[in-house]
Amino acid sequence: TPPSELIARARRDGASGEPSPTPAGGGGCAPGLAAELAAVRHELAMTKQLLQDERERRDFAEAEARKAQEKLDLERIGREEAEEAQQRVQVQLGEMIASDDTFLERQLAQQRRDAKGRLSERAETAETTRIAQAAALEQRKLRDAAEEEVKKLTTALSAERSRREAAEQAAASAAASVAAAQLAAAPPAAPPPPLFANGRMSAAEPTAVVPAATALPSWYFLDASKQVRGPYDAPTMKAWQAAGYFPPSTQVRNANHPQLAGWTVLSQLGAAVFS
Repeated sequence: TPPSELIARARRDGASGEPSPTPAGGGGCAPGLAAELAAVRHELAMTKQLLQDERERRDFAEAEARKAQEKLDLERIGREEAEEAQQRVQVQLGEMIASDDTFLERQLAQQRRDAKGRLSERAETAETTRIAQAAALEQRKLRDAAEEEVKKLTTALSAERSRREAAEQAAASAAASVAAAQLAAAPPAAPPPPLFANGRMSAAEPTAVVPAATALPSWYFLDASKQVRGPYDAPTMKAWQAAGYFPPSTQVRNANHPQLAGWTVLSQLGAAVFS
């Protein structure tokens, strides 16, 4: 049998695990060939073991590759989930930022409105205070002007009263002078009626004044005892009045004057009644 056939047979035997039958008519193998065949079988066994080891390593590598692929798939899924979660977080963050921006805008708008309201209130308060101060100042000016005007009027009234009193005194002095002149020009008149201690006229009848040609005796008066005295002329009555002989409550009448025919209190007739 050729060596190549023996080697092929040995390989088949090594692959199947059983020895191949010897061809019919063939003789026994030579000793060198048997050793070679044993070496080939050992090599086949080693090759088989190597193939088995290689198959196991390949299976292990495939298992590791599957694990790595599964790990990669898990990592990809995790990465995709992480990306989706990141996108959701970004969306939520954007919504939160937009909501915060809207909230901040509303807060800023409210703060602006509040600030404008406070400024408006302060402006109104300042304007009201200014108007009140201006009104108070104007009222003070008007009051001061009124007080000054009252002072001026009071001074003018005092001056007018002084002038009137001076005029009345001058008129009384002039009337007394005229009466004295008239009495000096007229016949001697009776002395004025005497006075009591209280300033009233006594009950004694005064001597009648001789009337002038133009002065008719027509005046009567009631003395302190309610007795009628008269008639006397106007200059005599005026002289006695100027001398203070007639109290203001003295009642007089004029027989020649229709409106003075009845008894009238002297104070109601005025100072020029005997003029």
